[in-house]
Amino acid sequence: MGETTYADLRTRLEEALAALAGAAQERGSPAAEAARALAKKAAEGRFEVAVLGDFNRGKTTFVNALLGAEVLPSGVLPLTSVVTAVTWGSRPRAEVRYRDGRTEDTPLESLSKFVTESGNPGNRLGVERVLVAWPADDLRDGTFLWDTPGVGSVHRHNTEVAKAVLPHADAAIFLVSADPPVSEAERSFLLEASRVVPRIFVVLNKVDTLGERERDEVLSFTRAVVSQALDAAVPLHALSARQALQARVAGDGRALEASGFAAFRHELRTFLLAHRGHALLVSLAAQARRVVRDELNSLRVEEFGLSLPAEEFRRRAEAMEQLLRQVSRAREDLQVLLDRETRRLVDLLDEDLRALAARARPALLAEAERFLHDHPDPARARAELRELVRERLRAMVEDWRRREERRVGEASRASAARFVEEANALLERTVALCAGVLQADLGTVATPPPLPEGSRFTYAFFEPPSILESVLPDVGRFLPRAVARRRLLQAAREEVPLLVDKHAGRLRWDFVQRVEAGARSLLRDVDDRLRGALEGLRLGAQRALDERARAEGSAAAAAERVGRARARLEAVDLALREILRAAGELATGGELATGGGRP
Repeated sequence: MGETTYADLRTRLEEALAALAGAAQERGSPAAEAARALAKKAAEGRFEVAVLGDFNRGKTTFVNALLGAEVLPSGVLPLTSVVTAVTWGSRPRAEVRYRDGRTEDTPLESLSKFVTESGNPGNRLGVERVLVAWPADDLRDGTFLWDTPGVGSVHRHNTEVAKAVLPHADAAIFLVSADPPVSEAERSFLLEASRVVPRIFVVLNKVDTLGERERDEVLSFTRAVVSQALDAAVPLHALSARQALQARVAGDGRALEASGFAAFRHELRTFLLAHRGHALLVSLAAQARRVVRDELNSLRVEEFGLSLPAEEFRRRAEAMEQLLRQVSRAREDLQVLLDRETRRLVDLLDEDLRALAARARPALLAEAERFLHDHPDPARARAELRELVRERLRAMVEDWRRREERRVGEASRASAARFVEEANALLERTVALCAGVLQADLGTVATPPPLPEGSRFTYAFFEPPSILESVLPDVGRFLPRAVARRRLLQAAREEVPLLVDKHAGRLRWDFVQRVEAGARSLLRDVDDRLRGALEGLRLGAQRALDERARAEGSAAAAAERVGRARARLEAVDLALREILRAAGELATGGELATGGGRP
């Protein structure tokens, strides 16, 4: 037999998904729709790349630069809750799909009526999405580019729709910009996206608004924030989408290179050509396995229920339902645990901040006093002292931050691990107890241990301290030097401690915001997993009860049908496991590594 290729694995995946859809459809399970959607995506080879980011980061201009023309409407107003998908087409066209299932073609120049807040406020037209076809080479071979609403605007539905895209994205381009620099909200959104989307490209847009010195500072700052957030040295692509769009429209290759866009486009195209197939294959197989596992649990409950007398199973099903209601109360215990871990982390930080302030106040004040004592011209000392204190405090905070990242980061990861361990244990106990009540063999899938958003500690000392700048007196040359020096020294003694406390407060606020966001994200993940597992158990029990309410002959036939469905799903699960194993081998030592057999 020949070696396995990606073409073989794609065929096997399509067969497994078809079998999954058939098995789910036969028992009227809602999993059939999910399986058909996965099968459709696999058959089409559709690869979905989402363009993500805050409001007004230039996402639509960036998409237009990729397309090489001003195709999508852009401007200062936020998008509505409408996602615009762009894919390759031999001729430009646009289709509007409404929530009620209607579709209609529309001229490209009319898109603003459907996708902008000014043209379609609050999405009052009920648009589900807009699909644009455009003859762009970058979108050949089934690539879909999703222009998503910006998060963080006054329109909350924009944020909700943008985040709803994440589970369906096979890759993402995350835009931040130099004006203003990356925010804490963006950092949190980037972390959320990284936990769902297999591959993320990070782009720093609008660098054309910066001078050379500012550009270097913003690049260094953004690179540090992104790398610390994702716990990896992630490449940062600095470019100007506005300049790139102008260059592509004008056909100016030199200007395109200067914009920084050509280098990014080359990397994106390389990824799409070399690695897209592997990423899509693994993503689809993993999603399908989750569907299969929940269906198998539901089938096992139903199968066992059909093997018992109706009254006996009804009694056990009621006992199981009581148990599931207890799980909801146990979830509150998890909330208490998470709150306790969060408070412990904040207490740890407070202790370290007090130590930092205790060192920084006398050290900075002594530095200021020495400087004023030695400076020959108090009239010039004011500006120089501001810069001195600013740089010394920056250095102290940076040194403290490097040490704090390790200490608080380790404590945060340990807290997250304890919470996930408790959540996994709750899920396993629940399924095990249900299995005991029902006397059925149930499987479970543990909650994956995601790294919480607050597990990496960063502090953006981008804005220079401003207290000294505004409060140190303006000492003119008309004052005697001794008097001027005394006035500056008195102001420094009063304001340096306030300056230290201000930045300690900023550090604390930043940390508390992120650790609380991480806690909410963890709890949401656990809630979703518990809900999915428990609803599967309830579905199987209810189906068994419905069948047992019918004639015994019907129940016997149903038991045979459930057994066949279970056998089919177990075969599908085995096939999916083999696909994932073979894909891993190809990625590490086969076609993907050598470049043979395009994935």
